Amino acid sequence: LGAGEDREEDGRVDSAGDVIPDRAEPYDHINGRFVHAVQLERSVSAAADGGVLFSARDIAPWSTALAGERLVSRMLMSEATKGALLTTGRQVPYGFGWFVERTAGHPMQRHAGRVPGFAAFLMHLAGPALWVAVMANSTPPPPVLLVALTAAEAFSPGSTFISLPPAGDGRD
Repeated sequence: LGAGEDREEDGRVDSAGDVIPDRAEPYDHINGRFVHAVQLERSVSAAADGGVLFSARDIAPWSTALAGERLVSRMLMSEATKGALLTTGRQVPYGFGWFVERTAGHPMQRHAGRVPGFAAFLMHLAGPALWVAVMANSTPPPPVLLVALTAAEAFSPGSTFISLPPAGDGRD
């Protein structure tokens, strides 16, 4: 958008019974054909886990706000993007809603979610400062991790393990 241009964002709390303009229809792929997915009950669709609707247009401003300390502090974001420490002393590769990994030598955070008829995947590659979102209006969804990694490589070659040369003895 140019300077001074404004647009309404699409992010909102879901409401199972409402007609939501421009919302994709949810589908399930069953026995080789697509059918309308079962609609979530209002009590489920209003919960934060699966009840927040984003469009593709919402991802860029949201990720910019998240990375730019407009949504959470740098300290909280640091905690969110590193593995949690359990009371047993073991560190796990999950922090505040993100799976925390490394690829091509750089930190990577990712998370996926799905409800009947919809799937979403968000990945952040810290090295190239790249955010990749994959959304589908069908379940089962396409291989969202592979789609996201392929997109990341298209925008930032060498940013993921996909670009690494094959290794091993050829039998694996």
